[in-house]
Amino acid sequence: YEALLADQKVRFDLETTNHAELIASQQKEYEALLADQKVRFDLETTNLQLENVQLMNTAVSELNQRSELIESVMGTIGVKIKKTSATKDQENSGGPFVPDNDVSYDGLLKQVDNYLKTIRTIPLGRPVNGKISSGFGKRTDPVNKKKAIHEGVDIKGKRGDRILATASGKVIKAMKNGGYGNYVEIDHGNGYITAYGHMQNYLVKKGERVEQGQVIGQVGSTGRSTGPHLHYEIQLNKKPINPGKFMKVADISSTLKTKQNKN
Repeated sequence: YEALLADQKVRFDLETTNHAELIASQQKEYEALLADQKVRFDLETTNLQLENVQLMNTAVSELNQRSELIESVMGTIGVKIKKTSATKDQENSGGPFVPDNDVSYDGLLKQVDNYLKTIRTIPLGRPVNGKISSGFGKRTDPVNKKKAIHEGVDIKGKRGDRILATASGKVIKAMKNGGYGNYVEIDHGNGYITAYGHMQNYLVKKGERVEQGQVIGQVGSTGRSTGPHLHYEIQLNKKPINPGKFMKVADISSTLKTKQNKN
């Protein structure tokens, strides 16, 4: 009987040992699997982080290009743009100066947004396509052939051609205005006013808000005119200025896209 018990104990101890070895082996396999999955997860997370960094760097680069281009375009026509300044919360503060070499995406985004808002209220581009038939300044009057001062530019066109607002603003005049014929004035709220004359008809009314690029009328030959054209003026602080440089900026959005594609 004792011999039988001893034999069963040996078998039991052997099975227990084998079972323990099996459990230990499975535990090692499980831990190895977990470690492998952790490595894969860490790698995927790292890749996602790198992709996010690359996307952010690309976005910052594009915003930098857009900001620099806007500054260049506005500098060409002599318009200064106010850059974003410190908040009032920073007025009573100080400490040693430590330069920050990292470009702030949020700061750039705010700056470019500010630039674009400014651009929408600056009369840029042409109100109508066509050849300039009479420039700004001294000229020979087209009707009586006498020396005269021309406070805008005349742009030749066809009857019915669309006339676009060159900047966003509020219509302050929409009327028949003597020698100017059918006439529209838009106040852009920043010292700039644009005027459009000899129109076949106007499609806006006094007090209406218009956006940059909106159709405000059609080319005609009303008033003191020798043929279909648009008389176009830009006034700054109630004084007429030459629209030439402003008209050279044909389409700021197309310019931006072209610049980005080249890079």
